Formats: sequence, C-alpha cells, structure tokens
Amino acid sequence: PELTERQRIQQQSLAAGSAHFNPAGLREWLATLQYPVWHLDFETMSPAIPLLDGTRPFQKVPFQFSVHVQDRAGDEPTHFDFLATEPGDPRPVLIGALGQIGKVGSVLAYNAPFEIGVLRGLGKAFPEHAGFCEGIVTRMRDLLEPFRSFHLYHPDQRGSCSIKAVLPAFTSMTYSDLQISEGQQAAREFERAVHGRSDDREQVLADLRAYCAQDTRAMVALLDEVHEYAK
Repeated sequence: PELTERQRIQQQSLAAGSAHFNPAGLREWLATLQYPVWHLDFETMSPAIPLLDGTRPFQKVPFQFSVHVQDRAGDEPTHFDFLATEPGDPRPVLIGALGQIGKVGSVLAYNAPFEIGVLRGLGKAFPEHAGFCEGIVTRMRDLLEPFRSFHLYHPDQRGSCSIKAVLPAFTSMTYSDLQISEGQQAAREFERAVHGRSDDREQVLADLRAYCAQDTRAMVALLDEVHEYAK
C-alpha cells in the first residue's frame, strides 16, 4: 500500500536523519498568535473517592498551574505559578491567581483541549467566574498543532507528538532529572502530601513546582524552535 503523506514525511526524515519542516505552514500557524504569549499548564487530580464537597468521582480538579509569558517572539520569559498547599478546595484561590494573566495576548497550551476543559469546568463550578474563564478560552491556541500537522517533525520523536517526545528531539531539555515527571504522578504526590500524611511534604511541593514549570518552560523552548524553522 502507498504511504500516507505523514508516513512519507516520517520515512524521509528518518532516512535523512534530520527534521522535516514546512516554513509556510509554520508561518501560517504563527500568524494566529498575538503577543504577549502566555504559556499555560494545569495539573489536576481526579480521585475515585472525591476529596472535596460538591465534586464527583473522577472529576478533574485543578490544584496547580504554571505560566511563562513572552512579550515578544524569542524573549526570555517571566514566570509565575500557583500551587495549593493546604487541604480544602483549591479552585477559588486558583481562579484568583489566574487573574495574573493579562487581558491581551494569546494563551498557549500544549494539547489545549485539556486546559480548555479545566477552564470550563471552573466556570461551571463557579458561575460567577464563568465569563472570566471563557475569556481565557477564547484566546487559547494549541502548540501541539504544528507538530500534529507535521509542519515540524524530527525522527527522534519516533512518530509521537507528545511533548515528552517532541521536547528532547528539538532541544537539550528533558524531564529525566525531575523527581516528578508526569501528570498522574503529580496528582498522586499532591494528594499524599497535601490531603494525606507525609514526612516529605515540603520536598513534594518543591518537586511539583519544578515539574509544572518545566511544562511551560518546554513550551517556550518549542515555540522558539517553531519560529526558527519558520524563517
């Protein structure tokens, strides 16, 4: 059978040992961004037995976010974040902390439907903030798109567009030196340290901050790569 276009890109990229890139496609996607760009990532817990009043089993409850903001393309970003550190519902304070995102500029996520779902869940749970949350949703763009569309592909991705496959393919960054390195582990450690009993609570909180910040720092690095390959 004939290869699909994406299979052909993978084959040619692997044979060449270098990245495939479509500058026109990358520029078209970049044209949808408005600076400043706010790189956003949430971490959520979804326990089978709800920990919070008014939540249902397996409901995604955000307890943390990280934002890196770039005023212009290629700028060194500034960072702010939020992490709940005490038992109780983290969402009202988290919503307030999201107010640090300015009213102008695109809000970028990697696999944006997840962040959109979290924001709309917050708006549903707290109707008084629904307009604010939906306002962020309307500004969201998805950094996954140029990789999912194969406008940019590296053979080291091995066919995966996961950020953990894409990041080391295009940059020197990895998650290998982090104590917490994936979302489900982050949720388990948060529940253990904040809602349970833990002798290493402060270390876990520090590890959670490092992991979530790595996600948005990774997005900054990948967006910089998209700009480079779009030239």
